[in-house]
Amino acid sequence: MKVLITGANGYIGICLLPVLLEKGYEVVCLVRDKLRFKENSDFGDQVKIITGDLLKESSIEAFPTDIDAAYYLLNTQHWSKDFFPLMALSAHNFVQALDKTQCKRLIFLSIGKQINCLQPHQQLQQILGRAKAALTIGPAIPKWYLMWPFHLFKFKGVANQITRLTL
Repeated sequence: MKVLITGANGYIGICLLPVLLEKGYEVVCLVRDKLRFKENSDFGDQVKIITGDLLKESSIEAFPTDIDAAYYLLNTQHWSKDFFPLMALSAHNFVQALDKTQCKRLIFLSIGKQINCLQPHQQLQQILGRAKAALTIGPAIPKWYLMWPFHLFKFKGVANQITRLTL
């Protein structure tokens, strides 16, 4: 099974990537900066890396057409009213690129609904719901998981739950 991860340089992506590889998934990572990914990841030689800034549609490399599932993991912990239009544009551009693939499942993880951003979270969910792929809303990630490095071990359990969503 081939899986695409957006936000592979972020905390959740960094935690999820080794779990997906351990389970035998073929992983494609969408990153803005290949060099940063290779410097910060031990898995650069085990994944396909494509580049693109989802805020700039023309910068996005074509997604492999044979993707089975995609994780939309872009950072939403710093949402504000002013930030939402950027998140909406990013989600829209992602859906446009994803719809050119055979992707069957789109997994959306966000902590937005836990940080007093319920309305933007729901609006983003609606944008992602326009994709041809079936939208799956992942388990809520407690905000404190993202704040303390020692929760990485606990997060592996959450990452295992999240990988079950690809089936």
